[in-house]
Amino acid sequence: MFAFAIAGGVLPPGARAGHPPTAFMFTDRVANTSLRMPQLGPASVTDFPQTLADTGAFVSLVTLTPQPGIIPFELNVPLWSDGAHKTRWFCLPGTNRIVFSRDGGWVAPIGTVWIKHFDLELTNGVAESARRLETRFLVRTEDGVYGVTYRWGGSLTNAMLVDTGGLNEDFGIHDGGTVRKQTWHYPAHSECLACHSQAAGYSLGFNSAQFNREVRCPDGLQNQIRRLNELGYFNTNISGLNTLRALAHPTNTAVSLEYRVRSYLAANCVHCHQPEAFCPTPWNGVLTNSLARTHLINGELGNNWGDSENRVIKSGDPDHSVLLKRISTRGALQMPPLCTTVVDTQGVALFRAWITNDLPGRQSFGDWQLANFGSTSTAEAAPEADPDGDGACNDLEYLTGTDPQRGNDAWRISIRKASEGIQIWFPQIANRGFEVQWTTNLADRSSWQALDVPGNRPFFLGVDREFGVVDSDFNPLDERTPRRFYRVRVFEP
Repeated sequence: MFAFAIAGGVLPPGARAGHPPTAFMFTDRVANTSLRMPQLGPASVTDFPQTLADTGAFVSLVTLTPQPGIIPFELNVPLWSDGAHKTRWFCLPGTNRIVFSRDGGWVAPIGTVWIKHFDLELTNGVAESARRLETRFLVRTEDGVYGVTYRWGGSLTNAMLVDTGGLNEDFGIHDGGTVRKQTWHYPAHSECLACHSQAAGYSLGFNSAQFNREVRCPDGLQNQIRRLNELGYFNTNISGLNTLRALAHPTNTAVSLEYRVRSYLAANCVHCHQPEAFCPTPWNGVLTNSLARTHLINGELGNNWGDSENRVIKSGDPDHSVLLKRISTRGALQMPPLCTTVVDTQGVALFRAWITNDLPGRQSFGDWQLANFGSTSTAEAAPEADPDGDGACNDLEYLTGTDPQRGNDAWRISIRKASEGIQIWFPQIANRGFEVQWTTNLADRSSWQALDVPGNRPFFLGVDREFGVVDSDFNPLDERTPRRFYRVRVFEP
């Protein structure tokens, strides 16, 4: 749901990502011919390179320096992998390009290879204790993808191919003065396909909301999507980069709890919990859905675990929120179902805080209609109605928390001069998105476009604030410049 207000910044440091930037050596397009992974799904394990060195992916296995044309990348919200630290690369075949999508998954060409390396700290919080576990390959073929993994087994110089059936290995983890056993699962080849499906875009996280972050390049900080675009990795030139969403890390408290929860679901669950999945589930975690359309809150379950009070998420009631139960446990009913033996306590705490602290006070639009008009179906309760005549429709009054029956209570935007142009100033409401749009022709409804400036990036605050977005492209003192009109789109996560 969204609304507009019409009138005739820059994010806080670190607000767009949960981790500090890392050094990346982006290179111009290189046709990589060193990779020796089969381009068709191999018939047996003997068809794969038997060691990591045999794959030809790395110049040096000691430093994990990839061959030219194998590109490192980072994600805003990494998939939970039992506390392991991951390093990622991808490689495109020849001069083929990625089919870009603003909101959906990117489509990688046949022959694309993704590589992911895992390290695990044997003493929690001590980087020097990290041990190399495995390096996985995922290869895009005409029929889909296949995956293989190489186990380091204590070596620092090479890793060996894991058998098709997978493998479990136990480690002793020093954690707060105690030593606990952690079982690491090296996946079977067939297990990769459970998550890396066509509906998921094959490679999890290969999308704009995950890639939209700053990375450190030789010439300074760069937006990762902008850099790949400049180097010719996409099938089209990407514009409007500042209007793209970015997933929010669970620890980024500048962002609302709800959007951090939605980001977590998008990173960890949406590959199965979406309509296009092989086995559709009762709720849908696609990020562009409104919360109501996800069917998360009080959503019915395929299996209620023997308790009629149970729901997918039950507002204010963690004990009857089955999604929380399933991510809080490990065993037959755990979520995610594969390749994890350790609960993500940070993720569990995030969901528990949302269910307990945020949801009890959250109103849907229907709840808001009933509270203000006693009905959801009368003319004065309609989304486009303006019963108090203040110029703000009910949709906007709901989104901005104003009273629809008090004409002197309305959310307003204003225009101010700024040293570098014009500033569009307005109150930003917690857990709401805001997009400043402009036009030079009010008569043409299709002419409105979003300001492509850093201060206009989609961002769902944890608290209210006053904020101004600067249009530095407009000079009000230049009479040759056509007059601009502005409006602000307000929307839910």
